[in-house]
Amino acid sequence: MKFYYAKVGTPSGWLEVTDKDGNIQVLNIGTLVAGESNFPDSAQNSPPASASVKWYIPPLAAGETVDHFCLKAVVTSDNDVNIYNNEVQSNIAYAPYTPGTPFRLPFIVTNPLDEEIALELKVQGPLPRRWKARILGDTQGIRLKPREERLLNLTIDMPPGEDQQLEPPFDGEVRGKVFGSLSGPFAGTLTDITWDGQRLKGRLVGTLDEIGSFIGSFEGTLDVKTWQIKGRVTGNFQCAGTGNTSQPCLGLEACLRPLRRIDISQLVNGQPINGTTVQVQVPIPDNPYAWKLPPTNTYVVPEAAGCKNRSLLFLAVAIAILLFLLMWLYVTQQPVELIP
Repeated sequence: MKFYYAKVGTPSGWLEVTDKDGNIQVLNIGTLVAGESNFPDSAQNSPPASASVKWYIPPLAAGETVDHFCLKAVVTSDNDVNIYNNEVQSNIAYAPYTPGTPFRLPFIVTNPLDEEIALELKVQGPLPRRWKARILGDTQGIRLKPREERLLNLTIDMPPGEDQQLEPPFDGEVRGKVFGSLSGPFAGTLTDITWDGQRLKGRLVGTLDEIGSFIGSFEGTLDVKTWQIKGRVTGNFQCAGTGNTSQPCLGLEACLRPLRRIDISQLVNGQPINGTTVQVQVPIPDNPYAWKLPPTNTYVVPEAAGCKNRSLLFLAVAIAILLFLLMWLYVTQQPVELIP
């Protein structure tokens, strides 16, 4: 698998991802059976070295600025039965929470094929009722010529008050601690949530730090002002060292950070070939389990005169997102062997 990047707004300006010494970054995934991934989804925030690459961005020219970069990954195999799903492109950005002021993000749509295609976009995301996300301009009837790329813009309208009191949907990230027959730091996701204003229920998946993984359910309470949850978790626990399983009943105290994310997918015949993911970073209220969010400032400016020209960025999470999307596209009903 090879990786490429481009400055947003510069169609056809794809460059190979290299490290600071100019070495082209390639991942050799090896053999995967149908439905298999090279590392678990629970490790997205801290993928292994075997699923990450180093990305060096050369210094910008004087007066040049870049809002963010686009990433593209291309996979090859010696027994590929479908050559039209080997390429995926993604823009990954964190957006600040700007209530009352629309946030605007440029992104690129592309046609990687050798034939003309209709532009087909799908915008979705777990947003509260009063939030609005839309693509500016009329995209109906647009057709892209082979290898053509175009620049579009996404705008997000965010109402005030989200950082003061949560509103549904609540599906999102959980960090805290479990206690009972097992105890320790816990990190995972809570999805398929139902809430009647008093009790919160959902599907919980996550890991206990250096102990094992858990799949089950949560039932308890949610403080919509502090984002804290407290309750009981039941399900299946698998020990990381032995693989042994058990079904404990545990207590959980944690912070629930709902996803405020917009996903834009570009499709060809129903298959995704390109995407933009924007995560709005609503500040987490102060509580015992709050954590620092990734920065929203992706704006790149030239380094000051006299500084060394070093811009080495280790963007393992971004590459991991691309990697999982490619695996989803690529896996067939037959085992395949991926080679660089």
